[in-house]
Amino acid sequence: MKPRSSAQALKRARSVAVPLGLRQPMKRRMTVNLPVELLDRLRNAAYWSTGQTLTSLIESAITGLLDRVELEHGGRFPQRLGKLKPGRPRLLRPIQTNDSVSNAILERLQMDKTSSLTM
Repeated sequence: MKPRSSAQALKRARSVAVPLGLRQPMKRRMTVNLPVELLDRLRNAAYWSTGQTLTSLIESAITGLLDRVELEHGGRFPQRLGKLKPGRPRLLRPIQTNDSVSNAILERLQMDKTSSLTM
């Protein structure tokens, strides 16, 4: 009988059925930017807390936060209708009244509003 490679053995071990209660939840990598001081505190907590990892501390903190936010909301939020847009949200820029183009638009809107009232 031909000996198996370690890669084959690992592949076979992963294919063995595991009862649902013993399976690890599926996880996915996510990259975020956090303040340096917060990261330092997090690393210190993981270092000095027996049995805690960065991931377990972050997962616990986010779960607690979501539980609180969902409780305030009255339950879980509905499923998203689409993907989140990447990057920071863009804020709508207010109309600058000192801009000549903006002033012309505002004047035109006021004229249209006034003329519709006199008709």
